[in-house]
Amino acid sequence: MKIGMIGTDCCGGMSRPKLCDDDETIGGGVFIEDIDEDDEPFFVALKGFGDNFLGDEGYPVSLSQVDGEMKLFVWSDINNSEPTHIISLEGARIEKKKND
Repeated sequence: MKIGMIGTDCCGGMSRPKLCDDDETIGGGVFIEDIDEDDEPFFVALKGFGDNFLGDEGYPVSLSQVDGEMKLFVWSDINNSEPTHIISLEGARIEKKKND
């Protein structure tokens, strides 16, 4: 799995996703090139949020490849050990975009 930072340009305007050095990034997110089914899930930790397994050090969001589909898992209830939302991202694949 290859991971890099994405963010806004130096003027604060939104740029297209690109790999940036930390000193270039004003805001933004993470760019993940690929997640294979053999890879561990990509977990997201948020300060002040947790999950049922690890409490205040947990990861309430994860991304993983399951049965050939990229899926987003969300634990929106810290008291629930199962994800409250499982969202398939297959409809967001670039090759599925319709030409206007």
